[in-house]
Amino acid sequence: MKENNKNLIGFFGIGAFFVLTIAGFSHLMNVILRDINFVLNTKPNLNYWTTELAILLFFTIVSLLAINWFFNNSESIKANIHQTLFAIIGFYFLFQLLQFLYTFYGTQIIMENYMENLGNYYDYLEEKPLYRTYSSLLIYIKYLIFGLLVYIKTKTTTNTM
Repeated sequence: MKENNKNLIGFFGIGAFFVLTIAGFSHLMNVILRDINFVLNTKPNLNYWTTELAILLFFTIVSLLAINWFFNNSESIKANIHQTLFAIIGFYFLFQLLQFLYTFYGTQIIMENYMENLGNYYDYLEEKPLYRTYSSLLIYIKYLIFGLLVYIKTKTTTNTM
């Protein structure tokens, strides 16, 4: 029984860091895509919506690929729970480090070269406070999509076994 509890906790940790890693990677892509739109001189409204919707799509695709990988490799993961957990935690911290580095250096470059576009973007968002609500809702929608993908995968996998 204790071995099953250890495995259950290991799977819980893998799942938790799995979601955090995907969310962190998606956030990094969100910031990069937003900054690319500054470089391309995209209007603030278009920048906001293309970035948010592209990241929603990106998050969904990465989640689907990751969930499929997890299910396709479940036997290997069961046999190596600690190594898998360690790897997932490592990826999480790697993406956190990349987020920090990009935010620190990338934002500095954007501020030096595209300050007007950056200012226009944040001025526009300040004029449209409802956009903050949209951003919050999109975060919850991402987690809802992730949960639905897991549910659908477990349901279809269970029915085919």
